[in-house]
Amino acid sequence: MASEQVQGIVNRLSATQGVFEKEVAAIPADRFHQAPKEGEWSPAQIVAHVCESPSFFAAKIVRITKEDDVFYGRTKEEGEIRLQAIAEHASDSKDVALRRLKQANADVLKTVASLSDD
Repeated sequence: MASEQVQGIVNRLSATQGVFEKEVAAIPADRFHQAPKEGEWSPAQIVAHVCESPSFFAAKIVRITKEDDVFYGRTKEEGEIRLQAIAEHASDSKDVALRRLKQANADVLKTVASLSDD
């Protein structure tokens, strides 16, 4: 069972995820793949990024709790994997993107809940 401190983090993270999921659900399907301006990301690309990024950093946090000298940021190779994940999922339908987002959020909550205060 998660400590009170960890559970508080999980609760705040879950609430924030819920707000984001509702905002994504409210985007009209015909605008989901449209970037607001040239050079900016579409909502679909942002969701693809949000599906990948928290999972990546949650895994890094777990490594930090188990290993010494873990680099917290992204290496060049990890950055390329991130961009590849975004490119692979930027054309997902809104329904598919929302399912992926909810699954990624659940996975991150499970990872964070597994942490201890130690």
